[in-house]
Amino acid sequence: MTTKLRREMDNAMVLRGFSPRTRECYLACVAALAQHYGQSPDGLDVAQIQAYLLHLIGERKLAYASVNQAVCSGTRSWRSRSRWRSFPSGCRKSCRASRSST
Repeated sequence: MTTKLRREMDNAMVLRGFSPRTRECYLACVAALAQHYGQSPDGLDVAQIQAYLLHLIGERKLAYASVNQAVCSGTRSWRSRSRWRSFPSGCRKSCRASRSST
């Protein structure tokens, strides 16, 4: 099932020239976030997103690169929303840097 948010996010990445694999990876990260909380990422606040990232680092023991993918994918879905301005410090910069290297 494809949600409206997923379609909007994928369309935005297509327009920005993201590769199919990057789009697939980012969409999977956002789907994992939604599954973790059992709700659409649209309804999550910054504290919940930060808690999820800490869960990935502390409990799942994921590498920085994997967590950075989750951060970057999250910024894709919040770019046009006011939450973008309060997303965890440094995320926008690291996402831009990883995107420019792909």
